[in-house]
Amino acid sequence: MSDLGSTQPPNPIIHEPSATIFNSTMLVTGALLLVAAYFLHRSTGRRVLTIPLAVFGFGVFGVGVFPGNVVPWHGLFALLTFFSGASPSFSPLGSSRARSIISACCSA
Repeated sequence: MSDLGSTQPPNPIIHEPSATIFNSTMLVTGALLLVAAYFLHRSTGRRVLTIPLAVFGFGVFGVGVFPGNVVPWHGLFALLTFFSGASPSFSPLGSSRARSIISACCSA
């Protein structure tokens, strides 16, 4: 999927406009996830919910900053994104209010 932003070295190829669209989308998505983590923390106060979401947002933002041709940073942020994206599903949700907030965010 990262090849939409740029292919890996040697001889990386950047296809326009898909590279700009993909990288911009990753930047906006990462920033929105960080904002969502902030507001989720303000509403629930539970770090077990907000830290994985914030780490996921940071990873997505890093994928946008470092396209596939930027070694090793792109690979590190991609791994962070993939692993942290799954971590909220393993964290205990606690209250039913927190479950409803998470399910509302995931279904939107």
